Amino acid sequence: KYTNEDLTGYIEKYAKMLIEETKNSEFPIENVFINSGYAMMSYNSPEYNGRVYNLGPAIQLDYNLNGVKDLGLSSSEDIWTDVRNHAILLATTEEGSKTPEGYAPLKNGPENTEIYECARDKIYGLNDIDDDRPKHIFVIVASESLIEKINRVHAMKEKLLGKDYQYEIVDIAFDDLGIIDGYVSSDWYVYVDSNYEIHSDYIGEIYSNGEMIQYPQVEHAKQEMEYYKNVLINKYNLSSEVKHAI
Repeated sequence: KYTNEDLTGYIEKYAKMLIEETKNSEFPIENVFINSGYAMMSYNSPEYNGRVYNLGPAIQLDYNLNGVKDLGLSSSEDIWTDVRNHAILLATTEEGSKTPEGYAPLKNGPENTEIYECARDKIYGLNDIDDDRPKHIFVIVASESLIEKINRVHAMKEKLLGKDYQYEIVDIAFDDLGIIDGYVSSDWYVYVDSNYEIHSDYIGEIYSNGEMIQYPQVEHAKQEMEYYKNVLINKYNLSSEVKHAI
């Protein structure tokens, strides 16, 4: 029912709305581009009326980052964009009249770059928890599923440290030390075994390009792990002494 022209026409109208709606905000949008590959038609099409720009050099300008470590990034490769080389200008505050390029000058460099935190994974546990955290981030799972997720964190940690490790679901399901309660996410876990001893671990370092560097989400992982560890300690009146699972 809808053609390529219908969709790109709608996206172009929405792009203009973005500029209009944000013009009085703290961070007004000045340009809206779309990757030519997502426009679903050749960027040489008359439909675009010469609004195709080679943004490669403009985006790369001033991105030879000397202070990249201060931004919490391991290298300039951690900065990326969906727009590469040829891009189609959908809307601009300049209306194509004030700059030779036809769009508002791009503000390049790290000082004009927003750094967004990665979305955290859900928390998985054997039992629900009555706290103030949004309910959608918490999922109740069975013991076997919890064990599997804990083992995945362990396997991931071993692999990221450069070790030759083979994932096995039976790694922590040994003897009679089964799990009676616990919580796990994508980069940490904490659980209580049948002897009422608490175990926990998190991903802290990564072996990359011949050197050990800090895992970017380490503070979030550690903070979440400590929170749920305290939940278990208080729930079962446990000692705060923690053992690694494996």
